[in-house]
Amino acid sequence: TTTFVSIVQSLCQKGMLHGVLSAPSSVTDTTAASTRTAATAATSRTMKNAIYIPHIHSRTQRKIADSFFESNGFLTGEKCAALGVSRNRMEKFVKESFPTAVLLTNSIIDPNKVCRPLEHIVQDAIVNQTSADLRSHLPDDIASSEEDVKDIINDHLVVLLQEQPHVHDAFVDGLIIINRDMVFFFCKEMNNTCKQLLMPLVEEWCKQRAREIDTNEEQLDKIANAEMVPLLDVAAGVGGKYPDLLELQRRHDREHNSTHERKIKLSWNVDERNDATTHDDGPLVEFSRRALFSTELQRTCARSLRAEVDRLDSIRRGGLSVSAEMQHAGDSFESSFRTLCHLLQVFSKSLDALGARSRQSSNKDAGTDDLVVAEMKRELLLGCGRCLARLITEYCLFQHAGEMEGEGDGVLFFETQTPNDEMRGVAIPSFYQAVNMSTLNFPFFVMKCRPDKNGKPQNPLNYLRSEFPGSAGLGLSQMWSLCSINGERIDNNSDDEAGKHRLDLFLHHLLETCLTLVGIPFSVLDKKTERKVLSARRDGILNRLENSQDKEEILMCAIILIMHQVKNMPIAGMDTAHLVMNRLFEHDKKIPHGATEALRSLKSTDFDEPSILHLIARVKKFGSAKNSKALAAYVAEND
Repeated sequence: TTTFVSIVQSLCQKGMLHGVLSAPSSVTDTTAASTRTAATAATSRTMKNAIYIPHIHSRTQRKIADSFFESNGFLTGEKCAALGVSRNRMEKFVKESFPTAVLLTNSIIDPNKVCRPLEHIVQDAIVNQTSADLRSHLPDDIASSEEDVKDIINDHLVVLLQEQPHVHDAFVDGLIIINRDMVFFFCKEMNNTCKQLLMPLVEEWCKQRAREIDTNEEQLDKIANAEMVPLLDVAAGVGGKYPDLLELQRRHDREHNSTHERKIKLSWNVDERNDATTHDDGPLVEFSRRALFSTELQRTCARSLRAEVDRLDSIRRGGLSVSAEMQHAGDSFESSFRTLCHLLQVFSKSLDALGARSRQSSNKDAGTDDLVVAEMKRELLLGCGRCLARLITEYCLFQHAGEMEGEGDGVLFFETQTPNDEMRGVAIPSFYQAVNMSTLNFPFFVMKCRPDKNGKPQNPLNYLRSEFPGSAGLGLSQMWSLCSINGERIDNNSDDEAGKHRLDLFLHHLLETCLTLVGIPFSVLDKKTERKVLSARRDGILNRLENSQDKEEILMCAIILIMHQVKNMPIAGMDTAHLVMNRLFEHDKKIPHGATEALRSLKSTDFDEPSILHLIARVKKFGSAKNSKALAAYVAEND
């Protein structure tokens, strides 16, 4: 054998055999410290199991490998083995032609070529606020290896996305699910949208499940604490919002022969001993499980189920229990809550735009306008903001104590005060009543606390913290602190610098805490909802303007409608409307001077003067103008 190997080696060295004699991969190189000559060492290495590789084979091997890698951006260990390149030599072999190649567990890749398609679909998902099927954009040979997929997503795609920091941050904030059958990215906005779908699903499940329960209170507690709205129902609800994801789930179910009996037994729980790769129930189910499950959802399901069972039990007995009443109150509360959330955001957005315009203006009165906007924001916070704070607080107290604290002998109660600090006791409307979308002026509510049993005064914020231990009490207390100027005192003459930013802080606080406080997330305003709100508000105020004969109401409606339709800036509040009329209309080119004068004349004219009816008709017409051109035409008709 030694003689034959020597002959072959000699022929190769002399060029008589066009190839090389290669040692097997298990044989290691000689060290520099070896005292043997190079020829002796080579002979020693190739004495056993030596392989003769013709040059034509090496060239063909290199050509095939380079062509495949250049076209596809990867080579797997299996592909290399088929070419005669061992796993140990794969990295060195590929890097001779492609120095930037990166070795993974079962393959070697060009990170740029493999990750660029993933980057593009991640960007699309973030822009469209939806999900991305990353597996469909990975080569099948790579996607079949969970280890390689994890390395690509967690190490290389993340690095590539750092070229665009906002995309990288959005990717990190999202949800990524990797297992043997899927690789999905879900953006944070999609997660938040789906969380808003939960409450209707919980309510529907509670109504159905409560009809199946006929048991005592002890057994009810066991059932309520152990059960949740079925994962399958939640997945179906999410699928209705995202049909593409639903279709992928159906395809998964067909491929895995998922029966209905198996699907209805799907569990919310993820075994803590396993990671995200151990569950494979399909993209829709996995997303619902990982993005939407929370202990707060568990508590909401338990609380709502108990309330619905109590309601049905009270009906059977001919009465209505407190818990059942809470369930009905919850429906009314949610409607009012969402309306106030939307209105507060609409008005805040409008005032932000007004402030931005005043700061960009070259007019010497721009600084004055900025102060005017700050005063408008203050009225919005103390008006609409406190109405929302009161609604949340009363609902929390109602749920907690079984009665609404604003009535009867409740410790906490609410009073209204006019913007000029003249206190007047009025009947507070219940949160059972719907919020009027065409509200012109929001009352200023003050939260007060009755003395304790010893007659000592109590601080309402301290009472909230003690009545609701933990994050709920702290959240309510912070909410009221943020919608107060100079503590709990409403003082129109106060110069609270921090008040300029409190509206933004108040909105941010509600966004963070509403789900914990009332079981419903703060209803974030999207463009579609904004259009609906603005349309409903405009139509409601137009109807009030047309039917009203009250001078103050007509004046408010006209000012608000002109701002809404001519300036595209919805507003609310008596002080805000008067500031708009007296400070902003005068300097605005879109508002004819004749319209401003008519509004001011109506304000100063007594109702019994002969000219009042003609003035009211003019102002009503100005208020109905759909745009600046129509308003200018109406003014010209009356000049």
